[in-house]
Amino acid sequence: MSSYISIITPIYNVESSLSNCLQSLLSLVYPNLEFILIDDGSTDNSGAICDNYAMRDSRIKVLHQDNKGVSAARNAGLEIATGDYIGFVDPDDWVEPDMFEVLYNSIIQYNADIVICNHFIHPDAGDVKTALSGHKGALTQENALVQLFETHRFEGFLWNKLFSASVFTSKETGKKIRFIDSVHVCEDIAFVMDCFLNSNSIFYIPEPLYHYVIHEGSAINSYGIKRESELIARQYIIDRLATVDKDLQEQARYKYVDVALGLIWMAVRTHRYDRLPVLKPEVRKYLPEYLKSSKVSVPQKVKALLLLHIPRTSLAIRNLLPRRKKQRV
Repeated sequence: MSSYISIITPIYNVESSLSNCLQSLLSLVYPNLEFILIDDGSTDNSGAICDNYAMRDSRIKVLHQDNKGVSAARNAGLEIATGDYIGFVDPDDWVEPDMFEVLYNSIIQYNADIVICNHFIHPDAGDVKTALSGHKGALTQENALVQLFETHRFEGFLWNKLFSASVFTSKETGKKIRFIDSVHVCEDIAFVMDCFLNSNSIFYIPEPLYHYVIHEGSAINSYGIKRESELIARQYIIDRLATVDKDLQEQARYKYVDVALGLIWMAVRTHRYDRLPVLKPEVRKYLPEYLKSSKVSVPQKVKALLLLHIPRTSLAIRNLLPRRKKQRV
């Protein structure tokens, strides 16, 4: 008999896409599933949609809670999950009918703790494409970590993976591995890093089985304090890598600077100048080594200094520059 798989979906004000996501989950061909829907204080009809689906399918469990953020929602799902294996699906997205059958079969066949698959990217505008390259095969822990922090590789995504539930308990301390409740942006990358470090075997399959929807533009048109919580995750990663891999830790420090600079750029772009006194010290935390490093390009260093010292002027200069026209091929 196949093992039990729990699929956790955090939900907050996604009434327009939720039914499509849930229909794809109910169309999965893997036989032994439970679906855990965490309604994180939605103010639209998302909670009612969850309850309606739960009345139609006994495999669905719904938990309604006050709004605490996506990390706390996923943690709540992990606390009530009963599966031997755990998957995550976001409510804007959908899955191929055989996704979890393929992932589970791969976990069993290759005796893996975590299996990773390829995925489709659906932008608001433009063509659908697959995201990852690479051949089917086992990954060393070191290689998996390197690819975790590379852009356009695994990038910490939860939803293209199936985890053995055993990796959520630390082999070193016996403590549960969970999301950082206070982190609301890039919360998944720190969690996946901990899971990779706690696993014995990681396997990659190149089949795209997950459909990831990107809502382009929304991220640059608003600024909320919760965005700054990414720095908490980035600092956690730096601290965690101290005893794991010095080279990766160095890259993580440079990434911290880039994230802080990106927040300054976004704050200026959205006229949140009140955040600059908070964000500038975060840039300075690792700036000296960032400026000295041969791994950071000269344009990146110039951008860092401009954004740090004259952030408003930097935005004005960029706005005055002519836009590059796309070349027809």
